[in-house]
Amino acid sequence: MKAGRRPGEIRESPTAIDKAFGKSERPVYDDADLIQRVIEFANGETDRRPAADSYRFALAMDLDLFPDVEDGRIINEAKYNALVAKLVPEEEVNSLLARDKLNAVRVLRAAATDHKQLIEWINSWRARYGDSIGMGRRPKIGATARSSLQITWPLELDSSAPGGDVPNALAYVAALMLSDLNNCRTNLGYCRLPECGRFFVVERGKPGKPRRDYCSTAHMKAAHERNSARRHQVSRERKKAEAAKGGRRRSK
Repeated sequence: MKAGRRPGEIRESPTAIDKAFGKSERPVYDDADLIQRVIEFANGETDRRPAADSYRFALAMDLDLFPDVEDGRIINEAKYNALVAKLVPEEEVNSLLARDKLNAVRVLRAAATDHKQLIEWINSWRARYGDSIGMGRRPKIGATARSSLQITWPLELDSSAPGGDVPNALAYVAALMLSDLNNCRTNLGYCRLPECGRFFVVERGKPGKPRRDYCSTAHMKAAHERNSARRHQVSRERKKAEAAKGGRRRSK
């Protein structure tokens, strides 16, 4: 499930799928890129401004709100987004972003802990939007670093499909996880330390058993120490209760 593209590939950016889960260091090109972006989005590690701009624009269209542009001049995207932001309530945008993040967390947590919940999520999506996922691949001719031509098949969102960009992308990721294509579910880690809950790609090829339940050695040690203290506490309370029962029997 390692993201990355072949040497020399050029990706036009940004596209709808690049913006759906916020800006990252690299564009979304293939399945591994998309999964990595969803992981980063669920962890709160992406720049959400591109996604917020997309929602502001969509909300403005729904409300028939259009910013005033002096003399009909064409302005750059950043300035246009700034004008739209003055028309759309920020709390509505934040609410939509929070909803998307919660859904991303649900999909990944189900994939990492209980695939039956993942099936339930997918069936719920199908009941609402149907069986077709608004995703596709369209062949493109590009140039490599050595100026030779090649055909690429970048992953794309169909923004005209029912459901919207983020639900379609999440449904696609959920389907990938359920099928465990290229071991994407097998290689998905989820930190069980309650105050963390971070998702990550499992590191393999190192000595010992790959760590899937904790994102770092520090969090693994913290969880083990906490569980050990809890077990000792339960043991002490059990022994105290047994001693109290013994004392009552002797008093009779």
